[in-house]
Amino acid sequence: MIKLCPVIPLLFALVTPSDASATDYCNGITVTQSPPADWTTLLATISQKYPPVGKYAFQNAIQLGEWRIVHVDDLGHGDDPPFFFFRGPPHHARLVWVYSGVGPGADDAAQSELPDIPTKLALCFQWATGENL
Repeated sequence: MIKLCPVIPLLFALVTPSDASATDYCNGITVTQSPPADWTTLLATISQKYPPVGKYAFQNAIQLGEWRIVHVDDLGHGDDPPFFFFRGPPHHARLVWVYSGVGPGADDAAQSELPDIPTKLALCFQWATGENL
């Protein structure tokens, strides 16, 4: 079952992993600005469950083990671009949660909705959504 978090109307500001704070929050976690090899498969899963208003464009991804958080931009929609949480091996990953917005509590929301998400990944997600800038 996919859980959807209500939109939090705040501006999204992603900082790159080269910033010093990335070392603290995302050490050992893959943070990429390039689409993963299975992007076509992930995009098909996303589009089937959440048809875009415009066209989805890959923004970035955060990965630790079998967990991936993929941030996309719905080019025809004005709200906060969503983060899609996937779990499982490439080409077979399941979409398990969707989060849209940024701000305080991003890691708490992830851990509340996905109790088995690694804490380290939840904290990196919080950092990436701009709370610790």
